[in-house]
Amino acid sequence: MTQESAKYDLTTNQVAQALGITERSVRRKAKSGQLSYIKIRGKRGLELRFSSEEVGQLISKQEIQGGQSLDLTYDPTQTQAYRDLLLRHEQALYRIGLLEGERNRLKELESGRVEEIEKLRSEIGELKSELEKARMSWWKRLRLWLEKRQA
Repeated sequence: MTQESAKYDLTTNQVAQALGITERSVRRKAKSGQLSYIKIRGKRGLELRFSSEEVGQLISKQEIQGGQSLDLTYDPTQTQAYRDLLLRHEQALYRIGLLEGERNRLKELESGRVEEIEKLRSEIGELKSELEKARMSWWKRLRLWLEKRQA
């Protein structure tokens, strides 16, 4: 890219959005000499490129109905690419929030499961001891009963 084409960095669509007019009106202003431009080979053949400095000056000179001057400068954050990136960023943040919420939910479930597992293990131990008692002969059970009574 040459130095001259580096100064001409805005597309017709970007200039139209910045000025609040249609692309057709931008091309008319260019052909009438109100906007300087260069032609470059683009994706769709020859494309017009405009100077951001000149567009900024034109915006600051524009007048609103009633004679009030409009004091604006070109804001590159209003381009479609910027809005697309901003949208993707917001979507990514939303997905991150969902994933963090799911992770926290799983941690809570896991901690609840650990407590439940410990409780079940203690119940298993109690059931095993009851089973051993049930399997004892009647005279061993009688002896245990007598030992408890004497103590």
